[in-house]
Amino acid sequence: MYLLNLYYENAKKNQTGQLLINRRAEKISKWTLLPSNVAKKESLQLIVLALTGTRFTPQIPYPVQNFCQKNNSPLNLEFTITRHSETEGRHRGSLLSSGISLFKDGAIKQLKKNELKNISSVDNNICKIRSSSALNNYFLLAYGPELSPHIKTDDFEFNNPFLRVTRFHSLFDKSSKLTDPIAFLNQLQYRGVQCKRFLPLNMFQRRKVNRVKLVI
Repeated sequence: MYLLNLYYENAKKNQTGQLLINRRAEKISKWTLLPSNVAKKESLQLIVLALTGTRFTPQIPYPVQNFCQKNNSPLNLEFTITRHSETEGRHRGSLLSSGISLFKDGAIKQLKKNELKNISSVDNNICKIRSSSALNNYFLLAYGPELSPHIKTDDFEFNNPFLRVTRFHSLFDKSSKLTDPIAFLNQLQYRGVQCKRFLPLNMFQRRKVNRVKLVI
């Protein structure tokens, strides 16, 4: 998934504005760098809030209503993305746009087509972010400034229906733990050897190289 734009209204630190991702000849830049300040950190958080969807946003470990200004107007987020066909499957239409409103009382509302102020339904496919728990839906990673990995406390059963949102918890809560890379690689080996689930050879080769790097 690639974010192309984000429009925000009534954000606590950024107030009202837009974030447009640089593109050249319809190609998305490999990196988009933001200045290091609290407003731009909020920009990253606003991206996550927008792309998480109404079902998963309440699972973020932070009162999302705190991103609203101190008035009665909701925080409105509108965005456009394009999805990667090789990793997210083939979808009708290359562009998808959507939007949500977040209120001071904690309520979250999906914006309808006629409520979008910055995105035209003529050019884009307007629809709601899918609320299924499939991990490859709108694949998104976001890490906070303080990274703390699990130490023998990882849960690899994957029974949490909201697992999809744990990949950016540390952006909102510095005490949130990241996956222990050594434990994860050991889990891959266990499933491949003990459970007879054979993994691609190149994955095992990468495992050997990465393990050496991680130990160092």
